[in-house]
Amino acid sequence: MVKSKITTVVLFIVVMFGSVHQVFANPGVDLAQLQLANGRLELLPYTEILVDDSHKLTLSDVISADKTHFKHSSAIGNSFGFSKANYWLHFSLKNGGLIQDQILLGLAHASIDNAILYSSQADGSYTQAITGESQFHSSRDIELRNFVFRLTEQKDHLKHYYLLIQTEGSLQLPLTLWTASEFIGTVVRESLLFGAYFGLMLVLVVTAAVSYQMTKDKLFLYYGCYLFATSLMHASLVGFSFQYFWPNLPEWSSRFTAVSVGLTVICALAFSAAFLQLWIQKYRYLKTLYLLLIITAIAAVLMVLFDNYEKGVLLVASLGLVAPFVILLVALRSLFSGYQPARYFVVAWMFMLAGGMAEVLLVFGFIPHSDYTVYALQVGSVFEVTLLGYALMKRIELLRLDKEQAQLDSQQYLFQLNNKLEALVERRTESLRATNLALTELASHDGLTGLLNHNAVLDYLQRMKHLALRHQNNLAVIMLDIDYFKKINDQFGHQVGDRVLVSIASILKKNLRNSDGAGRYGGEEFILILPETNLDSAKILADRIRIQIMAMKLTKLAGRQVTASFGISILNHDNPEEDLVSQADSALYKAKDNGRNQVIVFDQDS
Repeated sequence: MVKSKITTVVLFIVVMFGSVHQVFANPGVDLAQLQLANGRLELLPYTEILVDDSHKLTLSDVISADKTHFKHSSAIGNSFGFSKANYWLHFSLKNGGLIQDQILLGLAHASIDNAILYSSQADGSYTQAITGESQFHSSRDIELRNFVFRLTEQKDHLKHYYLLIQTEGSLQLPLTLWTASEFIGTVVRESLLFGAYFGLMLVLVVTAAVSYQMTKDKLFLYYGCYLFATSLMHASLVGFSFQYFWPNLPEWSSRFTAVSVGLTVICALAFSAAFLQLWIQKYRYLKTLYLLLIITAIAAVLMVLFDNYEKGVLLVASLGLVAPFVILLVALRSLFSGYQPARYFVVAWMFMLAGGMAEVLLVFGFIPHSDYTVYALQVGSVFEVTLLGYALMKRIELLRLDKEQAQLDSQQYLFQLNNKLEALVERRTESLRATNLALTELASHDGLTGLLNHNAVLDYLQRMKHLALRHQNNLAVIMLDIDYFKKINDQFGHQVGDRVLVSIASILKKNLRNSDGAGRYGGEEFILILPETNLDSAKILADRIRIQIMAMKLTKLAGRQVTASFGISILNHDNPEEDLVSQADSALYKAKDNGRNQVIVFDQDS
């Protein structure tokens, strides 16, 4: 029996070691796994991490470093607290050809100073994309609250990535691989939830402000200030403050996050002291402790703004850990002394404490970053502020029980506030609809050139063709293809080839009207949809674009001239079923056969 148990333990250790070794030996993540995971894959289990305490390692040093210096993410987790080190993350991706969607890399932590993604190229070089809270918000690949990188994966090509993370604040590394379609859906859902959350907070702030105006009770003022500071703190922690309030002030963004936490601590102490009637009680040591915490929080905020940012952040985070327990102690003291409204406060504060503790433990690196821990503070605060509002009303009811008329007025007042709430929610819903439309617009455009993608431009052609047939208007289609583009990629690299595509897309945009449509049909081939345009005008436009492409100068092409071939087709109202794209494509290939760098009009008889 003992021998059997020992054998079982040994086999378990061998299996565990084998699985860990397999993770370390994993040559790269096949993007087929992303498809099997329904468009979302947590990347950290496939990631190795190198900690650079010296801040001196370069990309070359990291690439050539002994692999024993890297540690697998399973060994050190994804939450590091306040660390002064730089972190290098390495992972590899391989596209077996099953994924056709745009691939995105998400870093769901809004308070990182610098994040630099190095991507390997076919020629052995590396490109880099820089983002972070220390950069302008407009520098991001996709302007959202968190950091998102667009990845370009080639079929059957193993691509290496190195991600350098630098920050003075708390560090978590929640890396996720997305398809664009799944990412857009997730962003829309998150936007709805955050809209509901901040809408609720806004309504409660307005309610507190109106209540103060009507009753002149300072407790409503303290409550409103606490709600407002909490809203600012949450907006900063999740990245909305930087995105919407000061996108061009990166030096202010990280500081404001710490400032908002400090202000929330100060307002929470002031509100709880007023609600629990601390200042009229006899507990001198609790009063002294409260005053000490408030003074320390004010000093911490000033340190963050004007003195030592790093120490100020640590002090603010420490206050965020200590202050909730002190407030809970005062609430329990007040409850045991017979103050009945304190029981509602205690229940509400326990919800906040649970979420707040999860946030603080996450900030200090004691628990890992996950969907549960990162949103625990928001979930806890929803219950907390709602129950605090209820506790506040119970306190008013107990103090003014003999004023029935005031209660009737209060009911009428709440009815009016409900109407305001519906109006506010409606405005928030309209804002979310606009966000959804913007994301849909993003999904219809080519990620590299900004032109319409293949499906979108064909849809536009069908709409313009329908209008042209209805109103008996002209419609022209131009297709153009870059000559010898494969040689450009082979000689100068895909990065230069991409630059050529972007430059030509820019020329197309400058030459088209608002009513015209331009799209990337595929690879190096573009298509132009020209409503109310006859054959002569289409030929003039095509030749003008052809000449501008020839005149295009790109330093990395070493003087090589870029040319393009053009094919034109015109809508025939007598035979509307003809395929304009096929006709333009046929004319394009005739231009290719005739020597390239020319414009050919489709001729039915040729």
